[in-house]
Amino acid sequence: MLSESDISLGETATWLRLVTRHVIEAFLGTLAVSHGWKKLYLISPWISDLPIECGLSLSQLLKGLKDYGTTAYVVTRPPVQEHDWHQEAVDRFAASGMASVVFVPELHTKLYCAYTSYGGFALLGSANLTVNSLRNQEIGVVVRERGAGKTLFRRLISEAAAIYRSPSRSVVCERRFQIRGR
Repeated sequence: MLSESDISLGETATWLRLVTRHVIEAFLGTLAVSHGWKKLYLISPWISDLPIECGLSLSQLLKGLKDYGTTAYVVTRPPVQEHDWHQEAVDRFAASGMASVVFVPELHTKLYCAYTSYGGFALLGSANLTVNSLRNQEIGVVVRERGAGKTLFRRLISEAAAIYRSPSRSVVCERRFQIRGR
C-alpha cells in the first residue's frame, strides 16, 4: 500500500504531492495553517459536516470565511432526501453569507482550490468534502502555485471557475457583501 509521498520530479518539485491517506485533510489541513484566505473553490458532489480530523471542521471553515472576508464558491449536487446531512451542510454554507453556492446535477468532479496571502494551492482527487472520505480509499494530488506548478494551478483555478459557471447550474445563493459606511 502506498503512503503519502512527494512525487519525484527532481529535487525542486516542491509544488506537487501525491496523497493516499486522509486526502481531504491534505487540503483542509493546509488551509487551516494558512493566513489571509482570499478565495476558495470547493467542488464536491457531496458535502457533510466536517470534524477537526478532516484538518478543519465545517464550523472552523465557515468562521475562517467570515474572519478573512473570504468568498467561497461551492459547487455540489442537489441534495436528495436520503442524504439530509448534505442538505444541512449546504444550508450552513448558504447561511454564512460568505458563500456562493450552485447545484450542478451531473457533477462528479472533486476539486478544491485556495488563494491565500502565502500563495495558492489546489487538491484534485477522488475525495468528497465529507467525513466519509477519511475512511474511504482515496487518492489526490496537491498542486502549489510555485515554480513549475504555477501553470497547472492556474489551469485548475480556470477549470474550477468554469465548473462554477456551468450552464446546467442552478444558483442556491450568492455571497452577501456588506457596504461599509452605511
